[in-house]
Amino acid sequence: MSEQLKFIVETLNKEPFKRNYNLISFDALEPLQLLQVLNDVFAEIDSRSAQITPSTPGSPGTRNPNKLDIREEPADQTAIRMLGILKILKYKPKTDNTSEFRQGLVMGDKPTVYHILEWLLQRVPDLKKRAYLARFLVKIEVPADFLQDDAVADCNQQYEELVEQFKELHKEFTELKKSGFSTSDIKKDIQSMEEEKEQVVRRIERLKKKVESVPNFDRMMDTARKLRQEKERELSLANQKQEQKNQLMHADQRYQRAMNQLKDLQRAAKGASAEALIEKLQEENNVNTYLGQEKLPKEIEAKRKVVADLQKVVLEPAMGQSDLDELHTKIKDSNAEINQLIEKRMMRNDPIDDKLSIFKQQASIIAKKKIQAADEIQSTKDELAATEQELSEKRQMARELEGGEVLKGDEFKRYVNKLRGKSTVYKKKRQELAELRAEYGVLSRTEEILRQRDENAQRALEGLEAKKGVSGYHDTQEELEKVSTIKSELDEMKGKTLDDISDMVLKLTSTISEKKSALAPVIKELRPMRQKCQEMSLVYEEKKAQYDNRAAGYETDRSKLEQEVRTYREECGAEESRYHYLQSMKKVVDTQLVRAQEEMKLYLSTDPQDKKKSCREQYTRKIQEQENLGKTLREKQKAVRESHGPSMRQMKMWKDFEKLMECKRRCFLGERNAERTMGGDNYGGDMGGEERLVRATSTCRARLYESSDDRDMADVAGVRQRRSRKFSFMCGTNCQALVILTLLVGRNSAFTVHLTDQCGKSINIKSHGGQVSSQAAATYAADTDCELTLQADSGKNIYLRLERLDIPDGSNGQNCGDSLRIYDGPSATGSSLGGPICGSSAGGEYESTGDAVTLKFTSDSDSQRGSGFFIVYAAFDSGSPCDNDEFECGNGHCISENLKCDLADHCGDNTDESSSALHANCANGAASDSVTVAQSRGLGVGVIAAIAIAVILFIVLIALAVCFFILQKQDNSASQQTDSEKQQPALQTVAYTSNPAAEKTARVEEENLAIAELSEPSPSHQPPPAQQPRPEEPQLYPDQEPADEAAKPVYPDAVPGPPKYIPPPVAPASPVRDMTPVEHA
Repeated sequence: MSEQLKFIVETLNKEPFKRNYNLISFDALEPLQLLQVLNDVFAEIDSRSAQITPSTPGSPGTRNPNKLDIREEPADQTAIRMLGILKILKYKPKTDNTSEFRQGLVMGDKPTVYHILEWLLQRVPDLKKRAYLARFLVKIEVPADFLQDDAVADCNQQYEELVEQFKELHKEFTELKKSGFSTSDIKKDIQSMEEEKEQVVRRIERLKKKVESVPNFDRMMDTARKLRQEKERELSLANQKQEQKNQLMHADQRYQRAMNQLKDLQRAAKGASAEALIEKLQEENNVNTYLGQEKLPKEIEAKRKVVADLQKVVLEPAMGQSDLDELHTKIKDSNAEINQLIEKRMMRNDPIDDKLSIFKQQASIIAKKKIQAADEIQSTKDELAATEQELSEKRQMARELEGGEVLKGDEFKRYVNKLRGKSTVYKKKRQELAELRAEYGVLSRTEEILRQRDENAQRALEGLEAKKGVSGYHDTQEELEKVSTIKSELDEMKGKTLDDISDMVLKLTSTISEKKSALAPVIKELRPMRQKCQEMSLVYEEKKAQYDNRAAGYETDRSKLEQEVRTYREECGAEESRYHYLQSMKKVVDTQLVRAQEEMKLYLSTDPQDKKKSCREQYTRKIQEQENLGKTLREKQKAVRESHGPSMRQMKMWKDFEKLMECKRRCFLGERNAERTMGGDNYGGDMGGEERLVRATSTCRARLYESSDDRDMADVAGVRQRRSRKFSFMCGTNCQALVILTLLVGRNSAFTVHLTDQCGKSINIKSHGGQVSSQAAATYAADTDCELTLQADSGKNIYLRLERLDIPDGSNGQNCGDSLRIYDGPSATGSSLGGPICGSSAGGEYESTGDAVTLKFTSDSDSQRGSGFFIVYAAFDSGSPCDNDEFECGNGHCISENLKCDLADHCGDNTDESSSALHANCANGAASDSVTVAQSRGLGVGVIAAIAIAVILFIVLIALAVCFFILQKQDNSASQQTDSEKQQPALQTVAYTSNPAAEKTARVEEENLAIAELSEPSPSHQPPPAQQPRPEEPQLYPDQEPADEAAKPVYPDAVPGPPKYIPPPVAPASPVRDMTPVEHA
């Protein structure tokens, strides 16, 4: 109904109606308004529409009877007129009850009118054509009594003849419209043909003038005319002959077909009698009777039963497997019961039943044979009909292709003979065509010769004119002749035009006089009618004023009533909405009441499983879990607050220590570069790595001891140097281990998240990696249902490895109550990469096909819990070669360079953490392997790092204690040796030097290099070296005497943190180079 109404409104809003309706306004139309719309549609379909169509010049014309206001027309006449139009348009009502349809049309019933409008608007062009033809083809019913009159009969006969003539003309008009010819094209063709005709006439006249001087002109023209006429006559006779031959051939073909039919009939009737024909007809009648009364009704009844069964199946609700099993069981029981009955009947062994069974079998066999014969007859008839249809189609195709019947036998022989005759005629015509072409060549050559002669004659004529002094006379004479010819034509045309104008004036004058004489009595009658019209106008104005007053009153009353109706409708709608709202609230309250009753039953139940299902128990358990979690989080918060200050200080100390070690590394590199530059002659090539490291740090003070005369101070400096060398080597080695450990821990920057803390979120890992654990606590909580999406950059894939798994499986390992699922894509609707995963078998590896994976972890309300899972992931791509900021794994994966050597296997084959010869990627490969093993046993990276730091610190403290005791012992022995040497009367200070000038220059360069490296600017403000205070030199030994100003330690000004003690250099104990002793007093 809504689609029907929508189509009607859309069509009425278009051309040519333009009503501007919508669904609501059109549906709100009154019955009278709806009938007016229907009447307007009838007026549009009628070809006479709203215009006045004059039948004859001067006649008043007829107006479209459908274009009117139905309020001015009686209801019975409106109904009769509309029913007549629908009858002409051949409208079929949707109901068979005619009286009901007429009543609905008169009353303006919406369903009836809507159906009529939909039918009309769907076929407007066709109905316009039908309405136009109906004006001329619907015959006027004349009673038989009136037709007794001769005049009426003659008029009716003429009317019928005109109707038939109209039919023929309309058919021709339709065919002409379909042919595609237009009047404008025909006019253009006629105009062009007239122009060509004029040109041909002019050429003929010019040729006549030229050939008039030729002797025997008339006789030659007469001969040429006769020749042309004879050729035309010969051509027409040849066409007639060909037509006669075709007619003869068709007549022969018809005769042959008739003879064949006659032979077939004679052959069929040979030896046949009336009794045989009657028997044959009776047999056909019996077969048809059997088919029509027995076979076909049974087949129809069987089809109906099948349709009924199918309808029952369709109407039945959807059946499950249990219903199907029940039906199969019933079928088996019925078959078993039937078999039992058959066995019982066979066991009785009644002879009468045996005979009846034999007769029944014979009857059934005969019936089957009868049905088979009927089926064969029916199939044969169908095959015959199909063959005849195919034969007719083939014959029709043959007619269309060849233009005649298919030839057979003698007809084909005659056709071959005829074709031979045509080939002979074709050869003759081709020979004639060759002769004509040869003649055409001769005539062309003759024309060319004549043209040349004409040109020669023209040139001779021009020469004669030039000699006589009248040049151009011939051309001027031709032009004058042309002008005279044109003038005569124009004069003739003007004369014709004047005659036409005079005739037109006479016709118009006579027409005007006739019209005046015809209008004179009409004007006489018009004068009193004008007076009457004025009187009627006054009466009309009075009546119109009364109508307007009453209409205004009625309109006011109608608006009041509409307002009341609108108010009542709004109140009714409000009450209905309130009713529905209260009903909905009642259902909600009933549902809540049912839930409360169920909760009370579960609460009062003695079964612990039912109590666990109650909302109270579930909410209590969740509240307890949240309180425990809050308590744990508060303890963590307290621990973080307490360790924040020390941790910050420790971090600052580590940073300062890292800067000190960096400065030491630069000094060492500077000295090594200097040694390479000098060729290794200054400090000895056999010096150990620890000596070179200590030597690099003490270069800044080397020059202070070159010119010292105090042997005691040199000895003290030597003791300090040896002590500092050993102490620095041992402590430096341990500190380097600490720094390496710090860097390793610092490089383990993988991003670790807890899935339960990021529930329902998406993390953009870009091109990096990290770890995911199930929860922050020791065990995961009950009733967990969380999803976490890892989103990498476009074009990347994600690699995941299950490092640790502790999710207890339920039902003795049969299924997973708590489980982990891994999906390929940004949501849990993608394809599954793994899951459900439970138990304790870790080590599974997964790779996504896209740039996103989703982890889903669920747990039930069971009391059995585990520590969850721990997953290592990394974003990778398989492009080869890898980019500069990527690391290529052994399996072809390209991961971020930052993921290398971070104590986590992000490649899957451990190549990013291996230190083997094949993959020498990390200096701490063994540590990485051990950490990976520890992680697989359930320890996190933070716990492993803390344990490693504690162990290393403990080892460092032991090493420092051992160093302190060894150095204390060495210091005591050195001081004793110094006291004994002081007692010698003559002290000599021996300074060993080899090439003193070169050594001094090298030491100056090393000092400048060390000072330049140590004096790099620091972010924090430091005072200049001259103003920075120097701390007192520590007294490492009790018997150590204070050194002079030149022997004091050198402190790097720009290095933050605690001061660094650098001992003075000492000459090597075993001279391996050419040294010259220098004695000082």
